[in-house]
Amino acid sequence: MPDMSDATDLEQKLFDLEAQIAIQNRTIDELSDTLADQWQKIDKLTRQVSKLNDRLAAAEGDLHTVLPQDRPPPHY
Repeated sequence: MPDMSDATDLEQKLFDLEAQIAIQNRTIDELSDTLADQWQKIDKLTRQVSKLNDRLAAAEGDLHTVLPQDRPPPHY
């Protein structure tokens, strides 16, 4: 027959395991939230880069219209 100290030890071990699981669950939830926030920021930055690329391409196109490449520079 197990004595009381064995039962107490098992209860303490069970309590410790439950505490570890609770901490791990909280950590997983925090990491999941952080990951979701990071993806939102990445998506926003990706859209901003795309818009900037479009603006740069438009500006380069305007530059070619103003200064055609087939004409010699003005100092010739």
